[in-house]
Amino acid sequence: MKIAIFNEKYYPNVSGGAEKSVKVLADALRDRGIAPEVVTLSPEAKTRVDSVDGVRVHYLALQNFFWPFDGKRRSRWRMWAYHARDAMNVTIVANAMRVLDDIRPDLVHTNNLSGLSILLWQAVKARSLPLVHTLRDYFLMCPFSARFRAGRNCEKPCPECAPFAVLGRRSSRRVEAVVGNSHDILDSHLAAGYFKATPLRSVIYNASTVRADTGKPAPSPSGRHEVTFAYLGRITLEKGIEQLLNATRVLPDSGWRLLIAGDGDESYVSDLRRRFGSPSIIWLGWINAADVYRQTDWVLVPSLWREPLPRVILEAHSLGIPVIASNKGGNSEVVSHRRTGLVFDPGTPGALPKLLTEILSGMHSSEKFRSACLAASGVYKPERLAGDYIAVYERLVRSRRGSMAPGRTG
Repeated sequence: MKIAIFNEKYYPNVSGGAEKSVKVLADALRDRGIAPEVVTLSPEAKTRVDSVDGVRVHYLALQNFFWPFDGKRRSRWRMWAYHARDAMNVTIVANAMRVLDDIRPDLVHTNNLSGLSILLWQAVKARSLPLVHTLRDYFLMCPFSARFRAGRNCEKPCPECAPFAVLGRRSSRRVEAVVGNSHDILDSHLAAGYFKATPLRSVIYNASTVRADTGKPAPSPSGRHEVTFAYLGRITLEKGIEQLLNATRVLPDSGWRLLIAGDGDESYVSDLRRRFGSPSIIWLGWINAADVYRQTDWVLVPSLWREPLPRVILEAHSLGIPVIASNKGGNSEVVSHRRTGLVFDPGTPGALPKLLTEILSGMHSSEKFRSACLAASGVYKPERLAGDYIAVYERLVRSRRGSMAPGRTG
């Protein structure tokens, strides 16, 4: 079976978890004898083809005003103009279809579509190809992908986002199989009227290639008397970084440290570093996550937005590291409170400082969580991921022969 996988970014253009998850999937399918070819965007002026770890990758030159994945802050209206052009970008779709005709796949699997245009689905269906879509963000509801504005989650589309949401809802009827990388993201789309005509609906959690060296829990990262917390990811308001930094203000002057690994808008990061200048807070920038994990007792995921499924949780559990996570999005689906980590409500004042204080007082030892974390991580194996997606692909292909009864799996 040959699969054409579309995603807005792919290696080496990595700035978030979705492109990592798509690569893990492509590699896992390759290992199962499936022939995936990836179609993605590039900031370069020319379309090119390359091979990434044995997977053929087609890099399409972006056909829009600017490359939006560089971490730079742009005005909301400039981003709105980008998305308005993207919504009806017949040029990028035509270029993508030329590549698709060259691939001649048995099935098309789309993921994050920003920059590739939602018109892509119409063009795929015109070729009568089976179409699977994985929800990894809220792009169909919100062109800014997060449904988060002015420090709050959006309960309904903003006025300028509403036309895009209507287009996304109508276009979703063309998808024959939809997969959510968490129950939360799939259910939120279904509740809003998306994918009404889609017969096959599944939830497939992402996979992690990070693994502990042995099947036994790793020892504590050091013989230190201090507790090491770590935040890994983009440094943005919706990720909860400010709430986390504020929570450290109530902690004692010693006995802990917080590693912050990631980057964001330079002016925003500089402002945070100025406001939270404790010697216990160590700003590492963008570095290899493995170098952070080996020093870490607890990983922090303080999301304010409904993050579908943070990869950092899967990676931490795969190494036996417990996670302190907010109850937003898919976090609480994979972090079991007091078993594989601790879950808090970011809307409850003092909830996060309370947990951090309890940890420093010895109430929650990371050692007691490690075995459960490793056991829970079994579901995050790439071979499981490939098997689940192959089952969706095969069921969809069979449905073309009239053998599938509509229903929901997963």
